Amino acid sequence: MHIRALVGLVAALIGMSGCERRNLDKCRIPDLPCEDGSYCKVEQGASVGQCQSSECSMSSDCGSDRPNCSPQGRCFACATSSDCSKQSGAPICDAGRCVACKTSKDCTDKLSPYCDVSTHSCRACQKHLECDSSIGTHDGVCVKDSTLSALSSNLSLQAGMCVPTDRVVSVDKTSCPTVTCVLQDKINELSAQKPYLRIGESAYTQPVTIKPVPGLPEVHIVSPAGDYSLTDSTAKTLAPSAVLSNSNGAPVTVETGASVTIEGLTLTSSKTGLSCVGAGNQTKVRLLRTLIGENDIGILATSGCELSVEQSWIGNEPQGRQAGVFNAGNAIAMDLTSTKFDLINSVLSNNKGMPANFSGILIKSATATTPGRIVNSTFVSNDSLTTRKAMALDCQPATGNISIVNSLFLDAAAPAGGTTYVHADCRSTNQKYIGSNDTTLTGDNNITDLVQSDVFVSPAGNDYSLKTSADSRVRDGGITQFIDGGKNIIPTVDISGNPRGTAKLSRGALEATR
Repeated sequence: MHIRALVGLVAALIGMSGCERRNLDKCRIPDLPCEDGSYCKVEQGASVGQCQSSECSMSSDCGSDRPNCSPQGRCFACATSSDCSKQSGAPICDAGRCVACKTSKDCTDKLSPYCDVSTHSCRACQKHLECDSSIGTHDGVCVKDSTLSALSSNLSLQAGMCVPTDRVVSVDKTSCPTVTCVLQDKINELSAQKPYLRIGESAYTQPVTIKPVPGLPEVHIVSPAGDYSLTDSTAKTLAPSAVLSNSNGAPVTVETGASVTIEGLTLTSSKTGLSCVGAGNQTKVRLLRTLIGENDIGILATSGCELSVEQSWIGNEPQGRQAGVFNAGNAIAMDLTSTKFDLINSVLSNNKGMPANFSGILIKSATATTPGRIVNSTFVSNDSLTTRKAMALDCQPATGNISIVNSLFLDAAAPAGGTTYVHADCRSTNQKYIGSNDTTLTGDNNITDLVQSDVFVSPAGNDYSLKTSADSRVRDGGITQFIDGGKNIIPTVDISGNPRGTAKLSRGALEATR
């Protein structure tokens, strides 16, 4: 009788213990397991966990030893990609983990063609080198803007896509040696079907003319070197950009009504580096990461031309990966007649003409419809026009339509004898947050007491990056927003592609290292 009572009591206690555990859903591995079909989830740092019907809801719930979550809610480590067949967006097995990709060949979405190996995820391309033919069916060209998105559906190219091989005209020193190939013939092949010309490393001496192409909103001429700024010393081992020259004229002429983006070329040793002929019609030229030096005129643009120069260098070669291409600046950097222009994240340096010549930006016949904007750019050592006494910017006749923001005008010696960087005929109220040693450049938050050697790392070596000891007003005192035309025109990166500050932003073409 006592035995029966004891057995009953033990059974009751066990039943109560089981009931309590189920009701509270408590568990501990291994001595307090969950019922079959349930999993013990113990939070990090805890000794007692919670029983739940599934082990995981996503792979981040799983540990490194079993890093994947199955549709049934169980953690597992994959052995082959077949183990990942039911993993949405992660069909590839890599070291036990199901991932989206191991190489770009695993990325099948044309809007996300590049495999970022740091995250093993597919994303949009950002550089031409991310579309190299070795990793897919492409020809080293990345779509970086939306200018060709309006083409018909079967030809439309969206930003972030890699351009298919059959839509690129390619030329390099192998396929187009100087003696046997005419570069213009390659230009003439461009169409809505083939909107890109990819120019590899070589020297080209035949001039080319870019005309409007029926059905093609914009021509794109790119060099793989255009992925990197001319000031990027970390990319010195890469091949230099394609070099175009024409001793008798301009190596590149853009004719009336054409629209073109030129990226990564070097235009040198010519009467004119680039000529834009507007002739009263809308002609658009965008220069990206382009080097223009040792020309009589760097850029010549006439009425009707719209010009955008970004992350480029006009003058003597920069300190960086392009060192050794040539040894001098231009006699005059830019000659603009009734030209709407933007100069953004760029450097004009060591443009020096004959004695008494002006070697900066000459603006002629500017109107209210042809404004000029200079944003986060650097001007150093450009010769002055003796009679006008301007060293960087001159306007003939006077125009109040020139905006200058977050820029540096700074030589070893301050302007003397009535000389200034910006001629009085170019002055406007939209010239602010300028850094200089020119006391006449007064304006909203302008600095006029700088010393060049205190600002730049090595002005003698054409290194215009900012010293860590540079004036905080230069390193951190730029304006972060300047609205013009309904949008903020302050760039988000500098000439080398480094991010600009959001709270603190530098003046000049190069953002301070932080």
